[in-house]
Amino acid sequence: MEAPGEPARVAGSDSRVRIHPPQILGSTNVDGVDALLRRARPRLSRCQQPGVRRTARVQVLPQPNGEIARSQPAAWTDPRDPDPDTAQCVANVLRGLGPIAGGGAGIIRITVDL
Repeated sequence: MEAPGEPARVAGSDSRVRIHPPQILGSTNVDGVDALLRRARPRLSRCQQPGVRRTARVQVLPQPNGEIARSQPAAWTDPRDPDPDTAQCVANVLRGLGPIAGGGAGIIRITVDL
């Protein structure tokens, strides 16, 4: 399986999904974040729009026990991004895949090209 920063083919899709290396602020377990992103990759195809490329920027806020307290479009999203619904979709996928193994509180910033 590819590393989280590597492009990957998405099952059922003819386009590529790229999950950029996440920025982790706080004590969240890095291996747990990597595992979360590996689980997320095949599910992100539901956030794609045929023939349209999007970049989604999300932030995930885990609790110390690894449960995901919030997952939402990032506050630092580029205002030129034309589709906030794509970022919300990615945030929903990530929230549904918690908890993060190994726990640790913090903020995880994730950028996904769809």
